[in-house]
Amino acid sequence: MNLACYSQCLNDTQFLQNNCIWQALFHMRNQEHR
Repeated sequence: MNLACYSQCLNDTQFLQNNCIWQALFHMRNQEHR
C-alpha cells in the first residue's frame, strides 16, 4: 500500500481527477484479499 501516494493525492486540489487516488484505494482493497 502506497500511503505516500495516497497522502499526496489528498493534498492535490484535483485529486479526484488523479488516478493515483484510485490506484491507492485499489491497492489497499487488494491487500485485504491477500
